[in-house]
Amino acid sequence: LVPSAPSSSRAGAVKIEIKKTGAGEFISGQINIKASLESRVAISEIRIYFNGELVGKTAGGYGEKQVFVWQFPPKNPLPQNLLELEVVNQENQKAKAGVIVYR
Repeated sequence: LVPSAPSSSRAGAVKIEIKKTGAGEFISGQINIKASLESRVAISEIRIYFNGELVGKTAGGYGEKQVFVWQFPPKNPLPQNLLELEVVNQENQKAKAGVIVYR
């Protein structure tokens, strides 16, 4: 079962809503990510995972609300893949959200 709404997670004070690449979408070439991030204190780090492997990480310079945009070429995509974002705020509170995408 693939959700039709954007994937979101709220863990304590950190919220992630993945708006693009959406759940159930087919990927080819670059994967484009767009997500809304929100925290009660400044966001300190954003991590991007593809099938459990860390493929990108950014740190610093984020406020409490952020529109995050990132793209990367996936290595060895499978027929079914897990794309995840993990957000850490300055109080070391974390949230993770993910979507299943297809090749």
